[in-house]
Amino acid sequence: MTSRSPVRRLALGALAAGLLAAALPATVPAATTGAVEPVSISLPPGIFTEIPPEIVPGGLRLSYYLTTERSARCDVPGDMTPVSGRPVDCQAPGRSVPQGAADYLASPPGRMPSGRAHRRSYFGIFSADQTPAVGGTATLVAATHGENKNVRRSGLTYPNSIYRGVDAEAPPRGKCLSGPDAAGIYRDCDAGYSTFVGTAVAPVDAASNWGLTMPVDQGPAVWPIGGYSAVGGLFRLSHGVRHPSIVTGGDGYLYMFYYDSGLEPGGVREGFRVARAPVGQRGRGWKTWVQSRGEWIDSLPREQRGPGTRPEALPRRSPAAASTELFPSGSTVMTVARVAGRRGFVAIDQGPVAGQDCRAASGRLEERSATRLRVSPDGVRWSAPVELSGPDFDGCDFFTSSRLTYPRFMNLQGTSTKEVALDDFFLLGTQYGGRVWRVRVKAPELAAQLPVSLGNPIPLPDRPAVSAVPADGG
Repeated sequence: MTSRSPVRRLALGALAAGLLAAALPATVPAATTGAVEPVSISLPPGIFTEIPPEIVPGGLRLSYYLTTERSARCDVPGDMTPVSGRPVDCQAPGRSVPQGAADYLASPPGRMPSGRAHRRSYFGIFSADQTPAVGGTATLVAATHGENKNVRRSGLTYPNSIYRGVDAEAPPRGKCLSGPDAAGIYRDCDAGYSTFVGTAVAPVDAASNWGLTMPVDQGPAVWPIGGYSAVGGLFRLSHGVRHPSIVTGGDGYLYMFYYDSGLEPGGVREGFRVARAPVGQRGRGWKTWVQSRGEWIDSLPREQRGPGTRPEALPRRSPAAASTELFPSGSTVMTVARVAGRRGFVAIDQGPVAGQDCRAASGRLEERSATRLRVSPDGVRWSAPVELSGPDFDGCDFFTSSRLTYPRFMNLQGTSTKEVALDDFFLLGTQYGGRVWRVRVKAPELAAQLPVSLGNPIPLPDRPAVSAVPADGG
């Protein structure tokens, strides 16, 4: 095997970046939107839709992933979709199963890793996709968003275990608790707030009822560029990584897009990053793209191996600490899907616009929030953004007034949130309090920026119609 020097790798990476960036038009195409309409979902007990459902197709069933501070999976007949006119019924017997896959406050499931560093006060499946069969069995890979923070529930206070210098209730630094404010709006105390992105996997076969089973936690998948905390937790290095979006690329890799809040003295900024792993690794082996080197670098420090979060790893930087944001953005939320009939991805990001202030209803001056679409042929280089307009896409008081927060793509048939045709598709979103809405979007000019695909070279398997759910949907 021949090797290339770091200088050579840098030169090739820079050349490839320049060529592909030049291939993406600098002009911003148009997108049109329709009316915002409600989506009816009857939810399992203890679950509300803080983010829109993830819909993963498989044979004659659809799998809905429903997430708040924990998650549930709901399997329904394939004709029960958000565009069918029928309520999505997740309350029928045998249709849903809890999907929490790690320590949850003080009561961890027995088979999951324990320990203070791994404790989560929020642990939800933010994204999931079914990989092609490797070795005869397909795998459900879920990307998890976990929060470790000071929180009070049922009269008990659960302190964070990452930033030991931030007390939940006592002086000298004062009270720092996440929860509803005086107006009933939930707000996090940032000083004691850290986030983790991991994966959880389940086989998709008859023995697992085609994936309708508890996934096994694989531990953290990616790591912040600056680490979490130092000096025994007395010094914060970053708030961590969060809001993952996972998608099978059709090239033998899973892609994970996530937000990194790390800050580096050398000027590496917080922002969105991308990691990938071979589908055969089943949720492990992630490498983050480092633009300056033109290659994929291990996402986790060597001190962080296996399930759980290891205290000795908290001060460590990611080996891919030189990675930079995928594109300039003040957003912290991004969702990605494959583009049908094209080679590449589409992303939607949502968040504040730097330097554009507006007056909130409370009278407080805030940054205006915006919602933008972009496309990429490879998940690394992205087009100019298409900004969507309207009160549900931009404005002040956005995350409490918009009906389309945490947006997610959905195809026109309502059967998948993993692949859409940009000529005509839906966005799903949620309103503060948990109601789900949809809006129809057309962006054909955006699709035209991607090369035409001859088809996915690794077809996803059809799941046989074998399930605890009766065929008639009852």
